[in-house]
Order: sequence, then structure tokens, then C-alpha cells
Amino acid sequence: MNSLCDLVLRHAAEPRSVIPAIEWAANEVTDNVELHASAATPGVFFARIDAQRQRLELAVVDQGIGIRQSLASSITTGSDGEAIAKALQRGVTRDPKVGQGNGLAGTREIVVENRGDLHVWSGNAMFRILAGQDKGYVEVPGALGTGVVLNFRLDRPIDLRNTFIAGTALDFIGKQAEAAETAGLMVRDEVVSARARAPAASLRRKIMALLPDLDSPLIIDFAGINGAASSFLDELLGRLAAELGESTFRRRVEIRNMNPLVARTANVVIAQRLHGLPEGSEYQRRGANRPDRPCPTALPSFSLAPRRECAGPDQREPSRTRPVRRKPAQLMRAEIPLHVRQPAHQCQPPPARHRRHLPAIALRCR
Repeated sequence: MNSLCDLVLRHAAEPRSVIPAIEWAANEVTDNVELHASAATPGVFFARIDAQRQRLELAVVDQGIGIRQSLASSITTGSDGEAIAKALQRGVTRDPKVGQGNGLAGTREIVVENRGDLHVWSGNAMFRILAGQDKGYVEVPGALGTGVVLNFRLDRPIDLRNTFIAGTALDFIGKQAEAAETAGLMVRDEVVSARARAPAASLRRKIMALLPDLDSPLIIDFAGINGAASSFLDELLGRLAAELGESTFRRRVEIRNMNPLVARTANVVIAQRLHGLPEGSEYQRRGANRPDRPCPTALPSFSLAPRRECAGPDQREPSRTRPVRRKPAQLMRAEIPLHVRQPAHQCQPPPARHRRHLPAIALRCR
């Protein structure tokens, strides 16, 4: 169930407005398999999300005795359709000692509030709610067990106060916020890649959903992230700063263990999101669209961590050097500087006389 809620948390436009209801309904429907199906084999749970259309589809299917036979110990019904209709009423259950009969009834109210879809089939009948409207049941070819399919609109808030289950929903977001407040969010554990916008957008939505429940700044830990695309950093930190505002971003978000080169790119994309590009700047005249290769005099500044200002031509910091690993035949050659982490205006290939001795990655400063 946590995996389902996390899926919604990352892809819904307003996850806080739908997760409590979806979590409640999914728990109730899956519990019915364990409590009432009397199946010899486990049920099947399926979830699919369409982030572009903001739709979530859930399906729970079992091969148990079916709703009509399950209710037979306490209620007599004339058909499978009548049995399904009874099961969707509040307080109807096969045994009050086992359950209160609120699961399917509450799920029905949630779907109506959301204007979503609900299909429940058992035996030779299927009950339908389409776009929040009760369509009753129809006869279908007979099937073993029971199936429930839910279609939620993630762009439509579900107010549980409009249902009889108000106040009884579980608190997945609250638990996630408590864990994040204690340990922060490890970026390497939250995304599959730091090279594209989609994983960053997913993590940003999660952060926006958790922040209202946090009393202290949220730690975003970049330990283990040795490189990140500017598009990833822009989608995650640039847009996060733009949505929160600069002062709130600085106050509510704390970045830790970020590689200096990644931090430099992050500073550029955040500043560009917050302040844009100066009119007539050299950056605009060149028509550049590469925030990872900035013109240092053209962009506003933003700093996730202390950094040195770009020195002038007469104040350039000395290049850092390190030995170059060589084969035994090369040990007598002089060591060659690798020119790493130069100021932006010095980002150029090293002198031609050194190039053949350097790793290929050192020929460009990105």
C-alpha cells in the first residue's frame, strides 16, 4: 500500500487532496479479499497511473466464493446483482464480528465524491458507477470470485468530510513527513536517474506534498550523486525555488553533500529561475541555452553553499594539480597539470603540447 501511495505522491498534481481517500479505499477493498473471499489462492492487486491525464486505475481480483455466497450466512438475495447492491450499502456484512460493512460502501462514496468510476462484478452481474453517477448493475458472463476496479481523477480533490468516513483515513503523508524530518531525503534513493527531468519532477512533487507537515527544514542529501544534468537540477531545485519563493526556499530546504561541480550548476539554474536573464546580456546575445555552461558575468547569482567569486584575469587562482597515472615507460616524464575546477572564464582546452598526455575528459571543462 505504501508503494501505491508513493506512486500517487510523485505523480498527482495535488497529492495531499487525494491520497487519504485513495489509501482508505484501497485498504478496504484489499482487506475484503482476506476477510470474505475464502479463496484458496491469493488475490491480485494492480495499479496504473496516467500522469499526463491525471488518472489512477486500481484493480483487486480474487477467485473466492463470490459476494452472494459470502452474504448467504446472514442475508438472502435473489441474484448476484442484488447481492452486489446489498454489499455496497453501509452496515451490510456477512458477520458483524468480522467487519462493520463499511468497506465497499465507503469506497462507493469516495468514487462519487471524486466523480470517478467503480466496477464491481461477481458471479454473472456487474455494478457500475460512471463519472460519479450510479448506473446500477447489468448481467455479464459468469466469473469465479469477485473483482473491483476503481478509476480516480487525481485532478479532483476528494473531501472526506463529505462522506461518512471523515476522520478515519490513514495518514501516509504524515508518516512520510515524519521519516523525512528525521533522516531527510536521499536523492540517490528517490530517483532512478539524475540525468533527466521526469525523475526530478516526481521528487519535487513529493517534496511539495511533505513540506506543510514539517517543522524543520527538509534535508535533501546529494551524497553519492557525482553528476547531474542541468535539466534535472532545474526541474528539482530551480522549479522548487520558484514555486516556494527564494526566502521560503532558503528557510525550508537544506542541501547537503552536493558535489561542488553539481552545486555550481544548481546555483546557475536556481538563479535563472528566480531572476531570469538580464536584458541584452552576453548570454542572450549568444543565443545560448546551456545553463551548465554559463557566462559568469551575465547571470544573477544564487548560492546553495559558500563559493568564491570569479577572479579577474590578474587574480586567477592557481590550477590544482595531481599526478597522472602512467605506464612504466612513462614514469620519467614530468607531471602535467589537469586544470580541474577552473573559473568559468578559463573553461578552455589546456595547451596543445599537453593534450596527448591527458585523459580525454580533461580536454573540456563542463
